Amino acid sequence: KKSILFVVLLGIFGCYNYRPPSNPYVKLKGEIDNSLATTTNPTQVALHGIAKLQKFLKANPKSKYADKIDSYILYLAFRYLTENKKTFLSICKEFIKKYPLLPSTATCLYKVGEIYYYQENYEKALDYFNQLMQNFPGNRNLKKAALWKCLIAYEIMRYKECIQDCTYFL
Repeated sequence: KKSILFVVLLGIFGCYNYRPPSNPYVKLKGEIDNSLATTTNPTQVALHGIAKLQKFLKANPKSKYADKIDSYILYLAFRYLTENKKTFLSICKEFIKKYPLLPSTATCLYKVGEIYYYQENYEKALDYFNQLMQNFPGNRNLKKAALWKCLIAYEIMRYKECIQDCTYFL
């Protein structure tokens, strides 16, 4: 009965062209997902999609969809850009800065630490693994981060730290 009344009222007040407000997140995500489904170069589509999403966020920094858009950007980075280290690091670092305590941030911290390890930038790797261990106790990557820290400490001849990090497992 309420829906009939609503239709009648819309007709009376001339609001028959009413459309609910659009959700820019759903629109942008749909466009990117459709492009990804039909492309032979998903990395390029993901890069283009991330650029569109970042442009939207820059123009609408207070958008109520900002956290969803940032999470989708992170998803695209993890899914399509892990080989593009520079872009991947940039996206992860931005996410860490914006959302320091979200569970997804722990995964970013771990991946960034891992990348810095392989680039032999041990001090930066240690910083990210330390942040993970301090801010996310109980995270599934915690033991792996401790193991990386132990390995790094050994490689840079900080044997005392190595022993401390290895005792994490005892």
